[in-house]
Amino acid sequence: MKNDGRVLISTHDLPTAGRLRAAFDEAGYETDLVTPTERLSDNDAPTVLIVTGLDDGDTSRLASRAAAELHLPVCAVTDDAGSSALLGGFDEVFGSDVDLDDVVLLGRRAMERQHLRALTGIVGRTDAMHQVLERVVQILSLIHISEPTRH
Repeated sequence: MKNDGRVLISTHDLPTAGRLRAAFDEAGYETDLVTPTERLSDNDAPTVLIVTGLDDGDTSRLASRAAAELHLPVCAVTDDAGSSALLGGFDEVFGSDVDLDDVVLLGRRAMERQHLRALTGIVGRTDAMHQVLERVVQILSLIHISEPTRH
């Protein structure tokens, strides 16, 4: 089943990037690998960036540009998940031993929030707005699951 949405995965850590790509591909998402220095372009499809490592100095220029210029949700899967400097720049941070199904689930929710922002014109990025959008995404997921399949 093909899902709407595109997942960009950084190549900081190639083995992790490969496992993430396989998990998102299996879930039906379009995936692309991006280098840490690549310039990302805007895309109409809801998109999420998964960063698999950091640049020197506990930062990710790729993630910073994606969030600031393109307003993409950005997650990190890294050995440095406990770094307090890392937590501020990402929507979600996972340790390298994370269950990939959890990353796929939260990536899907991030894309659904992004889609809702586009539909409603909501531009706020406060914690309160994030909670409202997350609640709507959860409700829509329940409605989608309980709808009978039409042929």
